[in-house]
Amino acid sequence: MRMRLFLILCILMISFSSASQTAVVVLDEEQEPRTVRNTTTSGYVEEVPYVWQQINGYCMPSAISMTLQSMGIEMDLATLFAATGAGFSAVYVNVEDMWSFYPGVMSRQAQWFESFAELHGLEAAIYLDSDTDYGLTAAQAVAGMGQEFIDYHMENVTPIDIVRSTIDAGYPLAIVVDTFYLPHEDWDIVRDMGITLQNGGVGHAIAIVGYDDLTRRVQVYDPGIGLNADDYGYPSDGSYNYSMAYSTLDVTWRSAGYVAFYVAPGSGPPEDYQERLAKYVTERLLGNRTSYFRGYESFFYMSAGSDAFKGLALDMTPATIESYVRRLPEQYWQQALALLGTNLEAFLTMQYYSYRSALARLPGLLLDYNLTEFVGIAAEALPHMEALTSNISVRASADIVPRDSLFFETFYNISQRYSQTLDLTSAVREYSDSLEEIAGHCVASAGYWVDAGRTLARLVETHQGSPTEQILLAVTGGCFIVISCVIMRKRRNQ
Repeated sequence: MRMRLFLILCILMISFSSASQTAVVVLDEEQEPRTVRNTTTSGYVEEVPYVWQQINGYCMPSAISMTLQSMGIEMDLATLFAATGAGFSAVYVNVEDMWSFYPGVMSRQAQWFESFAELHGLEAAIYLDSDTDYGLTAAQAVAGMGQEFIDYHMENVTPIDIVRSTIDAGYPLAIVVDTFYLPHEDWDIVRDMGITLQNGGVGHAIAIVGYDDLTRRVQVYDPGIGLNADDYGYPSDGSYNYSMAYSTLDVTWRSAGYVAFYVAPGSGPPEDYQERLAKYVTERLLGNRTSYFRGYESFFYMSAGSDAFKGLALDMTPATIESYVRRLPEQYWQQALALLGTNLEAFLTMQYYSYRSALARLPGLLLDYNLTEFVGIAAEALPHMEALTSNISVRASADIVPRDSLFFETFYNISQRYSQTLDLTSAVREYSDSLEEIAGHCVASAGYWVDAGRTLARLVETHQGSPTEQILLAVTGGCFIVISCVIMRKRRNQ
């Protein structure tokens, strides 16, 4: 059985700014990198601004944010959601026994990283090792997107060489690791489950801020500390900053293909930065399939942008859900129903918060545009998106915790009704009204995304004084590289 129901552990508690505040992207060409304490055998970037990811799934942008802020770019996590377009992006997948809604921050991360770096005039590169299992898969995926990457063994360079050169230049290095091998006690939960990347585990992003060849240790900032402990919260005790031996780094990094997201100052944003960002956000909202899936426009089982919500809405019918469940072995039906609700609700919660924060920060990035109308329309989607979410869903993981939320409660009740009657058809149809309500919120969200996208497109056209390019809405799909720190977890008593 190929059940790929992803379950998330922790709650999001982001502090959002109002739309009236500005968050201008600034790259001062005279800005010096953070102070680097160097010797001939060591290097350490001092006073790196720590970014807590706050929710599983936000680790990679958090690590990137730390790197950007170290080079003088005012780019906190919420602003990054707006500047990368990730907060305005979404993908829905329905293929065989896999249904999942991927929030923009988790879909095709290599693509939005490259687009962001190009738009902001940054030097950037994706490193990986195709001689590893994970690295080979990543190489195939990135190449399939038409994006460039650097293969260590092809360039005659080692991962630790990249660590040294990046740190010596004054910047942290964002890398992908296997949480199973991270030494911090917060990741004991993964070890207790015995889940590595090789057997269905997850990737996580951290920032390396220092190295020492004499002690053979690296210093890291881990954006995920505080997420998985019983006393969930920001690691104010500084425990996010810890060291690990080179040997441990090699194991946890190798398991993730030695993937690294390198970024350094470049020429800075182009003169038409605001116009290009506005167009990009428009494409993400409207679901421009070339923008999302260049080279894979014909993959019919994936929907993007506003169409992601439409696709989810179309599947919220008794017949479709029954058909999905019947593809699985019967002994898993009850669990599959409950976990489907948990999975979709958790990812929709991630989407809601990244969208809300991106919407609050975008006016500060597009200062040449009056976004009052756009923000007003886009904000109409918020109550409909919120109706499908629950913070408990991103904290409870696979522990089925009853809660008063539309999405979870609907699927949980269906699963319980099925366990009582063993009649799948009647169990699903009994909650057809709730499924219809879920679909209604999805359709409404899609409609406001479309209206907001078209409004922003008109603003760009008016600002330019000439027609904008037509937004292509072909039917397609694509593949993903997801570094999500999303943990699959069984209940402790199972």
